[in-house]
Amino acid sequence: MAPERLDEARRVGRERARKCASRLAVRRDGGLIRQPKHDSGDAVFDGGDDGLLWKKELPPWEKSYARILAKGERRLAKTMLTLWALDLFCLGVHTVGLPIRGDLSLVAASIAYPIWFGRLASQLKRRYLGVKKVGGEVVAPGRASKVLVYDRLGDFGIAMTVLVAMLEILSLETGVAFTSLIAVSGASSVVVALACQEPLGHVINGLLLTFNDKFRPGEEIMFGDVAGVVTQMGWFDTKIRLYSERTVVVPNGQIMGAPVVNFSRMRLGQYKTELRLRFEDVPRVEAAIAKLKAALEPHVITDGRNLWVHWTRIDKDALIVRVDVKLPFPGGSTDYYNQVGKLNVLIAQAVADAGAELCLPSSRRVDVKKAA
Repeated sequence: MAPERLDEARRVGRERARKCASRLAVRRDGGLIRQPKHDSGDAVFDGGDDGLLWKKELPPWEKSYARILAKGERRLAKTMLTLWALDLFCLGVHTVGLPIRGDLSLVAASIAYPIWFGRLASQLKRRYLGVKKVGGEVVAPGRASKVLVYDRLGDFGIAMTVLVAMLEILSLETGVAFTSLIAVSGASSVVVALACQEPLGHVINGLLLTFNDKFRPGEEIMFGDVAGVVTQMGWFDTKIRLYSERTVVVPNGQIMGAPVVNFSRMRLGQYKTELRLRFEDVPRVEAAIAKLKAALEPHVITDGRNLWVHWTRIDKDALIVRVDVKLPFPGGSTDYYNQVGKLNVLIAQAVADAGAELCLPSSRRVDVKKAA
C-alpha cells in the first residue's frame, strides 16, 4: 500500500474512533457529558454543534428536599409580598373614600395560602415518589403505572384538602359558613352532580386505566378503529399518535369500555397463509408438506406450539395447503415482518424443491392466456 493511502486510512480510522468514543459517553468537560439522545434522568440538556445533546449532571442540592422547601419559601415570600401590596392598595382606596370591601385582602389571603401549601405538598409528594415531568408528560421511575396512580390519588387528596381548608378559612374570616351552604344546597348539588357526571366518569376511568396497567405512555395499542402509540395519559383523556402521525384525543371512558390490544406487551406472533398448488401436483403434495415443515422448523416456535402445515381442501382451481406457525416476535413489529419475509422465501424454495408450483386463481389464468 502506498504511504499516502496508508496515512489516509489511519486518519479515517482515528476519526471514526473519535466519533465512536464521543457518542458512547465519554468526554467530561465542566460536568458535561455528550449524549446521542435525550435522557429523562435528573439532568438538564443543551444542544451541541454536532447535533448531539449535552447533558449536565445536577448536583445533589438540585435533587434534594431542601431545594423544594427553599423554592416553597421563595414562593411564600412572593405571595406575602403580593398580599401586602393588595392590602396597601385597599387601604389607599378606602382612604380616598371609594367603595371597596374591607375584607378583600383577607379573602385573598384565605385563597392564596392554601394554594401555596397545596403546591408545596404536591412537589414534596412527587419528589418522594420519584415522579418527574419530561416534555410536559408525567413520568414515573421505570414507567411504573402504580406510582402514577399514587401520584394522581395524592393530587386528588391534596386538592380536596386545600378546597376544604379554603372554605373553612373563608367561613372564619367572612362569617359565612360555606361548607354548610354546600351541604344543605340539595337542589344545586343534584344539578352539579348531573353536570359533572361525564367528566368525573372520565377521571375515574383514567385512574382505573392507570391502576389496571392496561397500557403505559410509549406503548403501542389498538382498540376499535384506533391504533397507534400512547403519548400521554391525562385525567380526562388519553392522547394516541396514529400511524398516520396524527394525534387523536380519546376520552378515558371510551377506552375503558373497549377491548384493548397492547402490541408492546406481546412476546409472540402468528403467521398464517394459504398456498395454492396446481392439480398436477397431487402426487407431490406430501413431499411438499414434508419439505415445508423441515424448512420452517428452525425459524418458528415448536416448544408448546404446533407447526401446522396441512392439505386442508381442494378448491375448484387449486389444492389448498395451509401454513400456521408461531414466531418469536410480536405481531406488527419490524422483526416480525422481517421474519415473515424470510419464511416466504423458504416456503417458495421448499415448494420448488418438491417439484410443485404455486398457481394463480382460474380468473387470473384466463387473463394471462388472453394476454398471450
